[in-house]
Amino acid sequence: MQIRLLDILADPDTKTWPLKLVPFEKITTERDITAPPYEETRLYCRFYCARHDVFFVKEENGKEIRIPKEKWVKQVDAKDCKTCIKEEIIEGVLISQRNDKKQWFPIVDEIPIMFPDELRDKSIDNSFISKHEKKLKELGLDL
Repeated sequence: MQIRLLDILADPDTKTWPLKLVPFEKITTERDITAPPYEETRLYCRFYCARHDVFFVKEENGKEIRIPKEKWVKQVDAKDCKTCIKEEIIEGVLISQRNDKKQWFPIVDEIPIMFPDELRDKSIDNSFISKHEKKLKELGLDL
């Protein structure tokens, strides 16, 4: 999974966005950028840069409002995009804050597994927990 996917991923139950990424294992690939950047940002993330925790849009009264480039341009650079494109998260966890509870979704073999609560596969969760129990507890997650 690439970090830039956090630009669009949301909690499947609450639609909470953005999610927090905690990588456990990642690699750097030789992947290069082939697609053009988004016209609005001139970057490869359109709404949110997870690497720098910078928003390019906000929502007010159900409407999407662009944050002026002057407010974020010093924090995010297109060079960062090249770094992000080359990073691949092999294992980790995505976290969504649900009021006073943290919901988590495993990343297994580069794939974020994000099903609504009623469709979650307990065997996948249990396997992930047994492999990463200490790290998950350190993050304060309910197992």
